Amino acid sequence: MSAIPSKSVGAAYAFLLLLGGFAAHHFYLRRWAEAWILLALWWGGWLLTGIGVGFVMLFAVFVWWIYDLVALPNLVAQANRRAGIQPAYL
Repeated sequence: MSAIPSKSVGAAYAFLLLLGGFAAHHFYLRRWAEAWILLALWWGGWLLTGIGVGFVMLFAVFVWWIYDLVALPNLVAQANRRAGIQPAYL
């Protein structure tokens, strides 16, 4: 049985900043529902900007992105707890 590697805050931030439109940080943290919803909002928003609806969707993605910037360390800690990995300081 192999050990599950812990998720890194640095890697999660790299995914968020470089591949945020692909929801890579949520896929990395195995937050499948959030990843697919964010992916649908992002690409659906770009596809629907021609009729004006897309701007609302892209604004929602922007707000979510700001939230993720602040909450990402906690989301990484949650992912590590779900995997049974304890923080090093405990």
